[in-house]
Amino acid sequence: MASTAWSPSAIFSPTVARQQQAQAKDWNYVDTWLTAKFGGRTAPAFERNADTLKALLLLAAWNENADEERDLVARLDARALAELKEEIATDPDTEILSAISAHLTRDGRQSLDALSGLAAMLHSTSVHPPHLAQEVLSLTSNAAALTQQHARVSFTQSRMEAEISRLKCLLEQLQSRAFSTPDALLAQTSEWTRETKKLGVKVASYKDRIAARPGIQADWPSLAEVGQQEEEVRQGLERVRELEGRLRRFHRVPVERERAKAEVERVRRELARVTRERDRLFETLVEGEGGEG
Repeated sequence: MASTAWSPSAIFSPTVARQQQAQAKDWNYVDTWLTAKFGGRTAPAFERNADTLKALLLLAAWNENADEERDLVARLDARALAELKEEIATDPDTEILSAISAHLTRDGRQSLDALSGLAAMLHSTSVHPPHLAQEVLSLTSNAAALTQQHARVSFTQSRMEAEISRLKCLLEQLQSRAFSTPDALLAQTSEWTRETKKLGVKVASYKDRIAARPGIQADWPSLAEVGQQEEEVRQGLERVRELEGRLRRFHRVPVERERAKAEVERVRRELARVTRERDRLFETLVEGEGGEG
C-alpha cells in the first residue's frame, strides 16, 4: 500500500498537504487496482514516483473503460440471444420447420446446409440459388480483377526495387573516392582567391597609369565593337579569296598588254577553228545517217 507519511513542509503549508493527500488517494486506488489484476497476489516491486503514478492512473482508466465496453457487449449479446430464442419459441412456423427438417433426406439436409453456409459466407440475405450464383460470379470476377491488380503492383514493385538498387549503386559510386573533393582544393581555392585579388589591384593600377599618360587612349573597344570588326575582317578575307580565284584563271596570260591581246586573238582563232571542225563532223554524221536510211 502507499505510504501515508507526511513531509514536514505539509504541516506548515495547506497546499502541500492537499497535494500529498490527493497523491496518497491515487496510490491507494492504483494499489487496489493492481491487487485485483494480480488476483490478490502482491504486485512486483517498482519505483514509486510522480511519473509512475501518472502512467498507472492512465493505464487503470483505459483498463476500466475496456472492461466496461466488454461487459456492455456481453450484455447486448446475451440480450439479443434471449430475444432470438424467444422469437423462435413463439414463431408459429417453428414446428413446421422442425417437422420439415426432421423428414429431410441426407442429401436434402446436406443441400440445405450448403445453401445456408454459402449464404452466410457471402453475407447474403437470400438463399435463392440464382441470387447466390450471381453473388458467386461477382465474387469470382472481383477475385480475378484483384489478381490482375496484384500482378501489376508486383511488377511495379519489382521495377521500383530494381531502380532503387541502381540508384543505391550510383550513390555509392558518387560517394566513392573518385568523386570526393581533393584534399588540396581548399588550399588551392584560397591561393587562387588571393592571386585574383592581387591581379585585380594590379589591373586597376595599370588602368590608372595608362589613363595618366598623354597620347594613350584609355577607352577600350567594347565586345560588340570587337565582334563587328572581326566580322568585317572575315568579309574582307572572303573577298580576297574570291579575287584570288578569279586571278588564277588568267595565270597563263602575259603581263604585257600587247602580248595579252595577241594571246586573246590566238585563243579566239583556235576557238573558231574548233567550232568549224565540230560543225563539219556533225554534218558528216548527219549525211551518213541519211544515206543509210
